[in-house]
Amino acid sequence: MEYLEKKKLTDNTLVAFIVDNGWVQETGPVPRNGVWFSDKSKQSPYDGGLRTPVILTWPGRINPERRYELVSAIDLAPTILRACGVEPPAVMTGADLIAVAGGQLDLKDRPVFGEVYVHSEVALNDPARSLLYRVVRQGEWKLILPFDREKPAELYHVSKDPTEEINLTGEHPERVKHLTGLLDQWWKPREIVAE
Repeated sequence: MEYLEKKKLTDNTLVAFIVDNGWVQETGPVPRNGVWFSDKSKQSPYDGGLRTPVILTWPGRINPERRYELVSAIDLAPTILRACGVEPPAVMTGADLIAVAGGQLDLKDRPVFGEVYVHSEVALNDPARSLLYRVVRQGEWKLILPFDREKPAELYHVSKDPTEEINLTGEHPERVKHLTGLLDQWWKPREIVAE
């Protein structure tokens, strides 16, 4: 930022900040590399492992404020292209975050998807082989589907249960079905057959 200011480029530059995953580190039940981490930390399907801020700054184009819409890394490329005056190709499904910040685009019911993989890639051209979880969040509801079918699905109402402690799959089977359908439309990995 100092460099942009020094070169007088601040007003003509969109700056985006995003990180790859959350990082809640605390005393908890999962030891990793001699350190105790929360089971809802990095490399987990919970918000402590997934949710991060997205920060955009562009003086004169984006008003400074805190917003709470659900956005994703896939929104950055379309946002940057539109900021450059280029219409993104239809295959890019991300939202224009400048339009969101300006109030021209409402993301209230938009689902946001994610996945969690084992740390070491199993097969580069076959991501399902490394898949641990698929995740969807729509509004206040979040569904976690383990790829291991022996593990149960998890449904949380995140505003009432921000630490994701109360699994509501039994109380809301229709919501589980709806969110599973959204996940399957987004990406339904093939079954892995033991070799």
